[in-house]
Amino acid sequence: MPVRSHPTNSPAVCASALSSGPGGPLPHALRTQLTQLATALDFDAVRFASVGPTPHIDAYDAWLAAGHHADMHYLPTGRDERADPRSRMPTVRTAMVLGLRHGHRRPDRPAGLMGQVARYAWGRDYHNIIGKRLRKLRKRLSAEGIESWGGVDTAPILERAWAGAAGLGFTGKNCVQILPGDTSWMVLAVVFL
Repeated sequence: MPVRSHPTNSPAVCASALSSGPGGPLPHALRTQLTQLATALDFDAVRFASVGPTPHIDAYDAWLAAGHHADMHYLPTGRDERADPRSRMPTVRTAMVLGLRHGHRRPDRPAGLMGQVARYAWGRDYHNIIGKRLRKLRKRLSAEGIESWGGVDTAPILERAWAGAAGLGFTGKNCVQILPGDTSWMVLAVVFL
């Protein structure tokens, strides 16, 4: 359900609240406006977290040190941005975590690999779907004077760590973000503001 805001809360007014002062919780009026922008682009979940070093970065570092990243050589390369988004954008204050449901109905007679691959892969590539929505969101944020960067799992961001910090469920043993009593069929994106 979309969050309703007071009619006098404009994104431009709220943008000044985002850039004023160090740290602290995001003002309610700005949360409301940002949530409305994201839900207007059909994101199903929107949560916020204050930015500092990425939560659980020590577990990620241990995972890299153990060589679990195999031939994914780009993972250690983007380590600094993954460890602290302020290394890329020193003015960042808030992580806006976005969720998009991907539950596709199982067809009566699956053809090809359908039913043999993960459900999120049955439909259109989620990178394209979320990427398009993120570009629109960031364009709208920019128009309101809000600087941002972010992405889906192709960007140097530990999405599940930020989702947990923002209160958007928890990471299960299967490495999927679980929203208790709701779903685990959700892909994540993060926009740093």
